[in-house]
Amino acid sequence: MISGEPGIGKTHCAEALADVAEDQGALVLWGRCHEEAGAPPYWPWVQILRAYVDASSLDEVRLNMGTAAKDIAALVPELLDSSHHAQQAPSAIADSSPARFRTF
Repeated sequence: MISGEPGIGKTHCAEALADVAEDQGALVLWGRCHEEAGAPPYWPWVQILRAYVDASSLDEVRLNMGTAAKDIAALVPELLDSSHHAQQAPSAIADSSPARFRTF
């Protein structure tokens, strides 16, 4: 995570690091915070996970997430296959400590 005052070079630093990582074969995924009210919960992570699903096979993503995929599907429904998604939409993350813990 990179944070700091506007204009100090956070984006430039992150892009340089991402270039090195990609050159070495890493998959680089980006998530950005929205500074104004109204962003969905976990928004940077939703962006990252959606990019991961787009860049990989769904089976690979589910395998890497293990049993957490079911909980994370509440944020990123793309983790469910289309037949399951049509039958049962994921529930929103419950506002409880155990649900938040599982999500983190």
